This record gives sequence, structure tokens and C-alpha cells, in this order.
Amino acid sequence: MKSVDVVVVGAGPSGLRLAGHLIRSGLSVAVLEASNQVGGRLQTVYPGVDLGATWFWNNEDEVFEVIAECGLKTFPQFSLGIMMYEGPNGVAKMQGNPLDHQAQRVVGGMGALASALHALLPDETVKFLTQVTTIDFADQVKVSTNQGEWVSRFIGYRI
Repeated sequence: MKSVDVVVVGAGPSGLRLAGHLIRSGLSVAVLEASNQVGGRLQTVYPGVDLGATWFWNNEDEVFEVIAECGLKTFPQFSLGIMMYEGPNGVAKMQGNPLDHQAQRVVGGMGALASALHALLPDETVKFLTQVTTIDFADQVKVSTNQGEWVSRFIGYRI
């Protein structure tokens, strides 16, 4: 059984960002990730084509803050021409882009954000191919995985 101050389930951007804050606060952290990569719902394939979350809005100050901390750059989401989308009746076209506010994208794709957050963590913080099977809350949090058990000394909350 392995023991840390905090167990974070999932190496998406929120889990990676949280882990970074906790580690900078002096806590020991293990991020348990079921897949073999960081990003969660974010997935970018070369050359910067996003298959998950793609853009964010100009009023999302915290997103801009994280992007700046990671040393990444942004660019405006293209919004002219014909938009293609998949709806309940299949693929359709729409003239123009109905975004009511200018959206932004990350140079290199949103996967670059997850990779940069991961790079800010100490080696071995993220435990890949570690699938959580149960979480028991008591005086400690016991997290059972396909790779063994983890105990967290802090009671956690799912967010």
C-alpha cells in the first residue's frame, strides 16, 4: 500500500493543475490516470487538431492564467465561412459560425496545455495505466486500483 497526502484521480487539466498547487504547498501527491497519456477529454493529434475540447472564451481569465503559466500562446478561433457540425440527423453545414463571442485556441492544440501542466510536475507524480476500481472514505481515503492500493491522509472530495 502506497501513502501520500493527496490522491488525485485523473490527469486531465484540472487534476494536473490541482496536483501542481498541492505540491507547491508542500504536500505529496499521486495522480492516478487510467490511460497512457495526460489530458482527459483533451486530445490533440498532430498538427494541432483537437479531438476534444477545442476553444475557450475571452472572459475566461483563469484559463488565460494557466496558459500563460505554461508559456503557451493563443490565437483567435476562425469564425468566417461555412461551419460543419454533426447533429442528430448527421453532418450538416451552416453558413458562418454562430459563436456570439470571439473564442480563442491554444497554439499546438489543447493537448499542449495538458502536456505543459504535466511537465511542471515532479517525475513520477502521474501514475499511468492505473485504473481506479474503488474509493473508500473513512479517517483516510483508500483508493484501490489495478496497480495496488493508495492511501491519502486527507479526506477528498470529487469535483
